Amino acid sequence: MVKATGSPEPEGVNALVRILRDRSARIDERDDAAIDLGKSDDDRALAALVEIASRADDDTILGSAGESIAQIAIRRGKFDSSLLDRLAPSARRELVAWLSAEAPQLLGKGPPSGDASA
Repeated sequence: MVKATGSPEPEGVNALVRILRDRSARIDERDDAAIDLGKSDDDRALAALVEIASRADDDTILGSAGESIAQIAIRRGKFDSSLLDRLAPSARRELVAWLSAEAPQLLGKGPPSGDASA
């Protein structure tokens, strides 16, 4: 279910998305799913994380979804800042904190990656 790189296989992504969306699942299971989806570069993982992070949910789940969205954005080297307006406050806080610390250029702060002038 998980590749040697730590990224979930496609069938694993589907299972994790189902768990994340299942409001009857235990909070710790949904939280683990949100964290594990952050290790995937599959577009379905990002879509599910944004979906969950955009609605009212448990703050733990929202925070992990925001963190995972940030991890994906950092790996991809791009972030659509228009997403910020859609996210629940807990998710937005985690996402902005991660990007501010790890890749401020994705938020329009600091030099672009690879710019040695700063």
